[in-house]
Amino acid sequence: MISFNATNRGSARTRRRVLVPAALALMAMLASLPGGAAPKAAPARKPARPVKQAERPKTEASRVEADVPVVAPAELSLPPVEEYELENGLKVFGIRDELPQFSIVAGASFGKLYEGRMNAGLSELLAKALTLGGSKRYPGDRLHDAIESIGGRITIEASWETVGISIRVLERHADLALDILADLLENPALDERSIADAKAILIEEIRRKNDSPAALAVEKLREIMFDGMGYGSNPSEQSIKSIGQAELRTAFNNHFRAANMVVGTVSGPDAAGTRARVEKALSKLERGARINYRFDADRAASAMRAGSKRIYFIRRPIPQATIVVGTLAPPLADPSSHALGVMNYILGEGSFSSRLMREIRVNRGLSYAVQSVLRQRRDTGIFLALAQTNTAQSPLTLRLILENMERMESSPVTRDELAWARQAMINSYIFEFETPLSVLEKYMTVYQMGLPFSYITDYQRGIAGVDAEGVRRAAGALFGRGSVRLVLGDPSLERELARFGEVVVLRP
Repeated sequence: MISFNATNRGSARTRRRVLVPAALALMAMLASLPGGAAPKAAPARKPARPVKQAERPKTEASRVEADVPVVAPAELSLPPVEEYELENGLKVFGIRDELPQFSIVAGASFGKLYEGRMNAGLSELLAKALTLGGSKRYPGDRLHDAIESIGGRITIEASWETVGISIRVLERHADLALDILADLLENPALDERSIADAKAILIEEIRRKNDSPAALAVEKLREIMFDGMGYGSNPSEQSIKSIGQAELRTAFNNHFRAANMVVGTVSGPDAAGTRARVEKALSKLERGARINYRFDADRAASAMRAGSKRIYFIRRPIPQATIVVGTLAPPLADPSSHALGVMNYILGEGSFSSRLMREIRVNRGLSYAVQSVLRQRRDTGIFLALAQTNTAQSPLTLRLILENMERMESSPVTRDELAWARQAMINSYIFEFETPLSVLEKYMTVYQMGLPFSYITDYQRGIAGVDAEGVRRAAGALFGRGSVRLVLGDPSLERELARFGEVVVLRP
């Protein structure tokens, strides 16, 4: 698929037919990047008229800030969340809903960030084996028949920091949902047949992923940046095949323990005694211990320094190139996180009003899909800028990405950019709390991240307090350590890319 070229004078209708599938593929890949949700779209509105503020020292940054209107955080009125802990150390959050439904979500602190090269894919294999194998009283198809026969839903998934089990049923079936969850946690099947079927599914997913240039480029870049550990651990056919039943059972026994889990419930208006039901069902779960993933900051920094001196290249004889630039980001608790979020929104997350979109797509027509993403976790984080363009325009597109990153740290953002980004981020925050379940999951995530619950209500004020100098300093700290650059595209690009540094050819 070919991206739009400024020199192409063909019909707009023809260009749209060619470009939209590529953009959709890239957006789908962005949604699965470390940290989860797809980037938010910016509202297409102009910032309010400036208001006068007190005179400040006449630096460039202060002149920008002096004209930016004060941002009033949107009202955030959340339903009360009950918080308690069972005697075995299991942390539980509960919330009420107006509908007669019951949802229970259990998350164990164990996910992709806990993996390395040798066991990459362990958490996903565990989740799929649990889905297929069920438990002692609810084995295999009986598990799904029990849920589906009452119109319920069950999902078992691995993310970056958790393996989660979610069950949703009508309120009158709450006891069944709790019984199923308890048996999954106490007596998982993890039989050889389910493990073999789960491996086959994962291996097929890996093969399909390798057919996606964008997904492959991002995975290879992460692997370089994090030296194959945590964020850089990418499942392969070899790593999946090497994981045996004993390793899966050990991982389950170590991580699916009360002190290493958090549970959330959403119950209907008539669900009296939910807490007593949860205690009865889950109090037998062994206590265990809290286990956090290990992040070697020195190792990651060393890998970054080595990688920033080169440009990595994956040869693929296709007309469209994928460009990815990345660097390490601080954890979510870092004091600069709000400023980093605003910086990233202005640079590339804020849809058509972002700098990368304007410079690369709108002004020059070099790429239909271009964006930056910032993902921060409990102990680490990652920044990525991505674009897809045709082979001939790849060097120029890469140069524009790097130049725009450099400008973020060398000069303050404009008054309009700052006002627009702050207002858009504050206004869109409320959509993260659309349902009682989304409120519950936000509390569970903040708890697992080790943040205070005040983070939820203070977020908007934090964004409103970001100024132009804060954005510039945050960009300097983020990009000052350098970046790793990777291009996947036609072999003819190799000579052109040498102007950016030593070209290192990677095998897909």
